[in-house]
Amino acid sequence: MTSNANPKLLERLAEITSRTNARSAAIAERVRQRSQEMAERAEQRRQANEERCRELDRQAEQRREEKDDPNAKNQWLQRREAEDSTFQFGEAEEAEPEPTPQPAAAPAPPAEPPQREQVSTQPQSKKRPADDFDDEDFSNTNWFG
Repeated sequence: MTSNANPKLLERLAEITSRTNARSAAIAERVRQRSQEMAERAEQRRQANEERCRELDRQAEQRREEKDDPNAKNQWLQRREAEDSTFQFGEAEEAEPEPTPQPAAAPAPPAEPPQREQVSTQPQSKKRPADDFDDEDFSNTNWFG
């Protein structure tokens, strides 16, 4: 049957067939590349999952060991390092901004020097008389002799 066919049609059929084969080969190559990429990603995910499982197993084992540890409930041993929660004195203290100097209108009178308090040589508490003793009043008891 092909012997009676027009040579132009046969040529066109051959051209269409070759283009179709080329497109099929390109599609097959893209599919192969995508399949390879997907396989590589699946392998990476599998490796990441295995690593994660090993890490979780290690953490679970560590928790079991901590649970069995007699010092695990000792809160003193579990304390965190202090995060500088203490007050700072001296140089570490932030300096307050100095007020801007105001022009002095009149000099202030000198302040009186502070008077020292009189220090007494007598003890602070006075002993009560012996007849003022109450058995229920423990403040009267001399505990030191």
